[in-house]
Amino acid sequence: MNKDERLKELKQLFSTPGNQLISVQFKTFSDLHKRIDELVGRPTMTHEFAFPDLLYDEIASGKRGNPLGEALTRATALTKQKKAIIITPETDEDIPGTPLGFKIVGKVDLSKTRDEENVR
Repeated sequence: MNKDERLKELKQLFSTPGNQLISVQFKTFSDLHKRIDELVGRPTMTHEFAFPDLLYDEIASGKRGNPLGEALTRATALTKQKKAIIITPETDEDIPGTPLGFKIVGKVDLSKTRDEENVR
């Protein structure tokens, strides 16, 4: 596959609402993870899936980047801003308990007190 084809497929994997990974064609999350590794062209860590744009940039540029380092930098910035993302695992309905991916189920502003949150 050329880089445009790999980029297109990776974007399709992350194209559902809430960045939920598409996993219909994969039996397990490990199979999905392996495919992402193949598309990026190197071993990836699941932490990198939180910021897929970094993986897209790496494929598009053809240069091996440091998306994990950048993902950690972004995660640290979220922590400093007192913001968090809540994710939950997705499982296969046909094989209960088989993890396939994740979906973002909420975002939290930790700088607000509980009372301020309740006012919203």
